[in-house]
Amino acid sequence: MKISEEQIPLPPVGLVARVTGTEDLQWFRHSGGLSLNDWERSLGGIARNFDQFENIVDYGCGCGRVLRHLKPRLRPEQKLHAMDVDADAIGWVQQNIQGVETHVLSPMPPTTLSNASIDLVLNHSVFTHLTEDVQTLWLAEVARIVKPGGLAVLTFHGRNVWEGYRTHLIESGRVEEEAYINRRLDSYGFHYIGGRTTYEDVLPEYYGSSFQTIDYVEREWQRHFTIKAWYTKAALAHQDILVLERK
Repeated sequence: MKISEEQIPLPPVGLVARVTGTEDLQWFRHSGGLSLNDWERSLGGIARNFDQFENIVDYGCGCGRVLRHLKPRLRPEQKLHAMDVDADAIGWVQQNIQGVETHVLSPMPPTTLSNASIDLVLNHSVFTHLTEDVQTLWLAEVARIVKPGGLAVLTFHGRNVWEGYRTHLIESGRVEEEAYINRRLDSYGFHYIGGRTTYEDVLPEYYGSSFQTIDYVEREWQRHFTIKAWYTKAALAHQDILVLERK
């Protein structure tokens, strides 16, 4: 029997804040539905939908912000995996969202999933927090578990997010830092800023904020994948979304 999103309990506010940056439970629920819609629209842009995939991963699921909306959307026979480095969040998902196979991730790959076992990987805002080296390793791990022809829907901090942060730096008087990062993005296409919030202290030490250009993504992310679609400001009207097809 299917359950609805409304039947799934709400997580403790401490877990909620790790994925939203706020203890606002209403926003936690609402934003999860918005992110599910973002994923659906991204797949729809290449004439695909959730019903076409049998083995699906919510990578970086946290305490189920989007998962609580995704699970009721799927058919009972579709297999859904939920994975995150936050063991507390995964423990909560395991106890409260039925019919999901949960995985606690180590800070570095690999996962326990088999090679070429997954049809679709879905993600909101994991690669946005990784150093370049760690990002490269996790992207390769996503490629390992996805079947040839399978898809990964991933987000990154593109120019839109950088412009917002750039304004913040200038208004804060950090003009030299702003100029350096802007030059770095123009010349190389990637920049990482370290530092976790109080809510994020339980997450890996490498957790911070990364910015990258589409030129960088096209250069570095197509070793194992082909970019099928790129949507700017498409993830909560903020981050960019990529739809990648496994080669």
